[in-house]
Amino acid sequence: MVNHSIFSVQAICMLIHCGHNYGESDLISTLMGSAIRIAQSLGIHRLGSDQTANTIQSAELGNVKRQLIDREVSKRVWWFLIRQDWLQIPFINTYTIHATQFNTPKPKNCVDSRIEIGKDGIVECRIDTYTQGSYTAVLNEISVLLWRTQDRLCLFGHPDRVPDGERRLYEEIITADTELRKIINRMPIFFREQRIQDKTLPVHVLQQREVTQLSLSHKLRIF
Repeated sequence: MVNHSIFSVQAICMLIHCGHNYGESDLISTLMGSAIRIAQSLGIHRLGSDQTANTIQSAELGNVKRQLIDREVSKRVWWFLIRQDWLQIPFINTYTIHATQFNTPKPKNCVDSRIEIGKDGIVECRIDTYTQGSYTAVLNEISVLLWRTQDRLCLFGHPDRVPDGERRLYEEIITADTELRKIINRMPIFFREQRIQDKTLPVHVLQQREVTQLSLSHKLRIF
């Protein structure tokens, strides 16, 4: 808590995963609050656009590559915190991270084992190319949808205090449901197909597809 480091935030992210399986929801909330504040003090919530970052100049190519990789790691850590915060909105009806107070873009869809650095920075794969971030990329989109829906609902206020309040809130929920189904339809093909045709994909993609479908079904029930 005294010496802030991205490793502290990463450690908390790992503990949060364990907490979801073993309980201790109050502890998860406390750890999340600490991780968000440490991340903000490190500035990883304000990394700026990738286009600006790709203008990094250095005499040594290795230093440029290291800086771009470190930046991508920071983006993943920050968006992990966003997911954890915004995916909890349906359960606690509030959130901590405000979209107007960060400008760190979403992580790129890149293959970790052979990160390629081109003239425009880290080379991003097509959506149907499987990477370590394929699953979390879907969750990122869902978390943004939940945040936007929450903000729109809060603008209306309590349905009893707004003329025709229930109907207006219902329309927002229907809109969110439609947007969620659009996210489902544009997911990577290996998350949409019942059978994985591409033999080059790792075996665990089948389990990941099932987890993705369960998660999406859960969100549909929320709406």
